[in-house]
Amino acid sequence: MKNIQLILLFFIVISCRERILNYDLPFEGEKLVVYSYLRAGNPIEVNLSHTWRPIGMKPATVYVEKAIVKIFFNGKYQETLADKNLGKYASSTRVVAGGSYKIEIVTQKYGTTFSKEVKIPKTPPKIDISIRPNLKPIINSDTPQDAIEIVLNQDEDPSSHYGFLFQTIYPDNVYRTAIFPLTEDAQNRLEQNDCEIGGETVLETNYAMSEFHSNDCFMDKKIKIAKSIEKVYDIFINNKLVGIKSVLIQIRVLKTDENYHKYMKNLFTPSGTELLLIEPSTTYTNISNGYGIVTGINEVTYKYVPELN
Repeated sequence: MKNIQLILLFFIVISCRERILNYDLPFEGEKLVVYSYLRAGNPIEVNLSHTWRPIGMKPATVYVEKAIVKIFFNGKYQETLADKNLGKYASSTRVVAGGSYKIEIVTQKYGTTFSKEVKIPKTPPKIDISIRPNLKPIINSDTPQDAIEIVLNQDEDPSSHYGFLFQTIYPDNVYRTAIFPLTEDAQNRLEQNDCEIGGETVLETNYAMSEFHSNDCFMDKKIKIAKSIEKVYDIFINNKLVGIKSVLIQIRVLKTDENYHKYMKNLFTPSGTELLLIEPSTTYTNISNGYGIVTGINEVTYKYVPELN
C-alpha cells in the first residue's frame, strides 16, 4: 500500500510541473508603419515607425526619420512634408473636406510605401439633443446625473460611418469618463453587434466614451444613443465641502471613411492569456509595403453645461 501511495504521489508531482512550450512566432522582418488621421480643416500630419520582432525586448526607438513623405491631392502631387523629428512629418496645409488624398513614403531601408487613396468626409449631419434632468443614478448613486439622448439622421453618402465621443470636462481641462450606458443591455449591444463598436478610440488621448457605427446598419435611417452623465463635481476649500458645480459636457460627432471603422473593429478583438496560443489575426491596413492606416475624418463638437436643480 505504501509503495502504491508513493507511485501516485510521483505521478501527481510530475503532472504539476511547469512546462515550457517552444512556440516560434513568425517575423517577416521590419516593415514601415504609417499612421495618418486626415481631419478636415486641420494640418496634414503623418507619423512613421517600424515593426519589431514579437519576442525579446522592444527597441529603444521605433520611429523612422529621414523619410521623404509626399502628399497627393485629387490625383496630383501637392507637396512634400517637413520632418519634425521623432517620426512626425507635417505641413501647414489643411485637409480639405471632400478631397481625395494619397500618401507616398520613400526610405532607404524600407523602400517605397504608399497608402490607398482616401476621401475626406464632408461635414456630419446635425444631431438632435434632448436632456432628461435628474435621472435616477445608475452608477455612482451619490452623484446627480442627467440622461442625454441624441439622434443623428443618416445623410445621403452611403460610404459614411459615424463615431460619437462623450467627454466630461472639469476645471483646468481635467477629463473624466463620468458617462455610462443607460442600461446594461445597451452596453451588451455595443459588445455584440457587428455594426457598432464601443470602447476607447485611437483618436483621443483624453478620457472619452466612444461608439462607432457602420452606415449600413442604420435603423430607420437614424442612430439613437442614450447615456447617463454625472453632471456635477464637488468643491472643496481646506478639505471641506463647500458646494457643487456643473461639469462641461462635450459631444463630438465624427464622420469617417470605412478604413477607420474597419481598423477600430479589428482592434476590439478578444484578448487574454487563455487566447495566447490562438493564431493572431491580421490587423486591418490600407498601406502597401507596410502597415498602419490612413483615414479621413470630419468632426463637429457640441458642448453644454447641465443645470443645477
